[in-house]
Order: sequence, then structure tokens, then C-alpha cells
Amino acid sequence: MAEAVSHTWTCAQCGRRVPTRAAVCHCGATRAQAEAGRAARPRGASSLPVQPGWRGVWASLPTDVAVIAAVAGLVLLAGFGWLAFGPPVRNDTPALLGYVDRRPPTPPATGAQPPFKLPWWK
Repeated sequence: MAEAVSHTWTCAQCGRRVPTRAAVCHCGATRAQAEAGRAARPRGASSLPVQPGWRGVWASLPTDVAVIAAVAGLVLLAGFGWLAFGPPVRNDTPALLGYVDRRPPTPPATGAQPPFKLPWWK
């Protein structure tokens, strides 16, 4: 089976993909050093040392991506906390529906005359 032609080579020092027309990477490593390192490395091994597990993945992220991920995690945590514990409840504001007045009823006024004659139809 024919191998695909690659138009880049991987720098052994910084891990950057460099076009084949460039002999030197931005970090200063040459293509000959990368080829020598690739020949000495066992097949299937990674070019950059990354620790296994989530710590290695977190350490390999760029700083701006790590900050965005951390802020998004804090926002999600705050949202779940708000959902679990609910919004703060103020006791001095009665609810619109289902409000029950806990005060005792006011007693009716004794001896007071209504403003019109009862029964009004007679």
C-alpha cells in the first residue's frame, strides 16, 4: 500500500508542524535533528512527552483554552448549585398565587350602619 505524501514535518523540540520547504523550525531545530530523533524513537511513540491521565491532557492545553475551560466549569458548578438550592427566598414578599395571610381576621365593627339601606330591593 502506498503511503500518503506529507507536506509537513514535525519538530522534535517543540512539536510544531513545519512545511517541508522550511529546513529550520521557528524554535531553531533543524529538520535533520527531527529526522534523527524520529529514527531513534520506537515506532508509535509520541514526539512530545505528555503525562498519562487528565493531568497530562490539562498541562498540554494552551493557556487561553485552559482558562476558558476553567471558567466554564465554574459557571456550570454555580448553575447546578443554584438549581439544587434554589434562588434565595424573601419572606416579606407574598406570593401572587396561593398566598395565605397568617394574621388573625379583623373583628367586624359593632353598631356600624351600612352606607345604604339593606335590603335595597324593598
